[in-house]
Amino acid sequence: MDAYKSIKTEILRVKQELDRLFDTAAQVPDLSEEVFSQWRRSCDAVEEQMSEDVVRVAVVGAIKSGKSTFINALLGADYLRRGAGVMTSIVTRIRGGSGPRATLTFKPWDEINADIEQALVLFPAPLWDREREPFDIRRAADREALGRALAEVGPDLLIRDGRRNENAILLSAYLEGYQRVAELFGAETGVKVLEGEAFAQHQAFVSADAMAVYLQDALLEIAAPLLEDDLELADCQGSDSPNPLHLSMIQDYLLLTHFIVYLISSRTGLRQADIRFLSMIREMGIIGNMIFVVNTDFGEHESRRELEALVERTRRDLAVIKPDPAVFAFSALYNLLRRPDAPRSERDRLRLAQWESDAELVGFCDAQKERFDAVFGHHLAHQRSRLLLGNHLERIAVVAAALRRWVDIHRQMLTRDADGVRELVSGIARHQKKITHLHAMVKTTLDGALQPMRRELKTETDRFFDDRAGGLLGDVLDFIRGYEVSYGTYREQIESAGFNQALYLVYQDFRQALDVYLTETIHPRVVKFVRRCEERMRREMETVVAPFDEMGRDSLQAYERDLGGAEAASGPPGGQALQLPDLEIVRRRAGIRLPAARMTMRYSARIRAEVVAHYGVFSLVRLARRLLRSGEAGGNRDVARALGHSVRRIKREMEKSMRASFLDYRENIKFQYLLKLLDAFSESIRQELAGRFQSYDADLARLSELAAGTHEKRRRIAGTLADMAAGCDAVEARIAVLKGRVAESASE
Repeated sequence: MDAYKSIKTEILRVKQELDRLFDTAAQVPDLSEEVFSQWRRSCDAVEEQMSEDVVRVAVVGAIKSGKSTFINALLGADYLRRGAGVMTSIVTRIRGGSGPRATLTFKPWDEINADIEQALVLFPAPLWDREREPFDIRRAADREALGRALAEVGPDLLIRDGRRNENAILLSAYLEGYQRVAELFGAETGVKVLEGEAFAQHQAFVSADAMAVYLQDALLEIAAPLLEDDLELADCQGSDSPNPLHLSMIQDYLLLTHFIVYLISSRTGLRQADIRFLSMIREMGIIGNMIFVVNTDFGEHESRRELEALVERTRRDLAVIKPDPAVFAFSALYNLLRRPDAPRSERDRLRLAQWESDAELVGFCDAQKERFDAVFGHHLAHQRSRLLLGNHLERIAVVAAALRRWVDIHRQMLTRDADGVRELVSGIARHQKKITHLHAMVKTTLDGALQPMRRELKTETDRFFDDRAGGLLGDVLDFIRGYEVSYGTYREQIESAGFNQALYLVYQDFRQALDVYLTETIHPRVVKFVRRCEERMRREMETVVAPFDEMGRDSLQAYERDLGGAEAASGPPGGQALQLPDLEIVRRRAGIRLPAARMTMRYSARIRAEVVAHYGVFSLVRLARRLLRSGEAGGNRDVARALGHSVRRIKREMEKSMRASFLDYRENIKFQYLLKLLDAFSESIRQELAGRFQSYDADLARLSELAAGTHEKRRRIAGTLADMAAGCDAVEARIAVLKGRVAESASE
């Protein structure tokens, strides 16, 4: 960490040295050129991007695995509320700052109402007939009607498989929290900032279901030793959340992360839900940068040997998913409470004393924590060096080398007689013509290569999302058509609560199953496909650019040789081989993000109108009652037939909805992500190549004027150029040292 900060500081100092050299040149009017402002803008962009670049670390695990406690222990204080509610569908992000400061972004009312509308599809209450207006929670009449409807439905609707119905929780939370949110924002929701003593209030917003359900994003800024301006920790929702939408949100965030810490509670060990989630992450191709922590509950383990056996068993199970997993075992709560400055209740003091009485178990966990700190620090240093330092240092090095070549050309001009000046100008003009021609060839070739690449990306994307067998949408439609509903499962609900409540449960179970399938199977396949397209994009661009890069370096080498300046320039003649820009950095600079996977799960609002329009909830209720009175066996068969008829209608409407959703999703991935990324990648390569040629774009008329100046003028300019040459030597020497340190930091 200290090495990273030191290298970053040194890069910024090198940038400041280059700024001073530009300032020196600007003080001599005869040297002023547009190229200085271009180089200065490149250096300024590096500094700006270094301040904006962020390494993201996600902390993931099942509900109650201790994620918030773990982050608090890392930060050294109770910033996050421990034991947050399971309804929290957001990712709480934590960054360094002068804080404490919490910025809470709330969902817009349209999104809130859309959530409620989806939860109300086929809701079994008279309020929700097809003639009503779309629900708006801001209307008192709608809130009152929803409250009455929730009170009217039977317990079978509110309790499902031994736990509260997810939609019932959602609706109740929205109703309960409305007044508080309305008082905060009125007609339009927005952003709430909590600072100073008010900072702790964010815990109530994040952990209480009635407020958390309204949140869209939570960003905490904290002054903690671990956090730098470019590090973001994230407390993610439980990986075993019963709501697939929560998992989809975690997926979207994990695609932005560079490192993942997965927590496993020592009370439960590795469970099937963990295996399912980790398998999904592996399918997405992002399990490589993940380490595992068995968050130890000292009260659950009789001895060190028992804990070691659990860790070894966990490691073996994880190895099926991730070869040679890094697994550590220690107590986040113990490390949080043991700090000398930690505020502790009497209960905490007693627990701490009891834990510390088992010196062998504590010693084992302390050793594990030291190992974790070393590995965690290494991964952070590696990611920072790769992502934040290496690329920026290379851009600074290109500017420094270009400036040095510019200085060499102008110094040579001042040392030649009239014939030598004419010869030099003629040579520069000749090589400039070659380089200009080469530059144009590169642009033409890149433009030409883009068109077939764009066509291939379009074709591949369409084929991947195809609705026929083997295509993504085809598999989704097969799942819908193959979903089976057992009448016997819902018989008790039909007899006790009525047909409409049973139909509502059928639909909710169906939707839950489809959402789980989309989240755990379909979305990871999309990510894998996109990553494959990105890799292909890079390979093809490399193939197109490599020959021209070599030709360019040959031309620049000939230029330097003819000018007699190759021996003065740093590095190999013609410069280093072009390194293609990192696609992750290209995405960030261009503001390109993969479309949210959860957009495919916004489908249920289309279904309700069709089902209700064709059958009508009330008529179904009356039909069911008549059928049940007509005789047990016959009634059961007829009710099952009516239920099956309704399910077939639901399936048809789900198919229509999926087709529409996946059409939008496909087009967004195609045009708003892949093709945009290709264009941004190509433009970034053009800029990199153009930067190589900038130092050779000398103004020949200005050079001739410079050589024809008075002796005093030439002497004064020569002195300035000599100072700049010495400054360039010093800068390039520092860059060489920094490159070695970056390489060492990335490989440690």
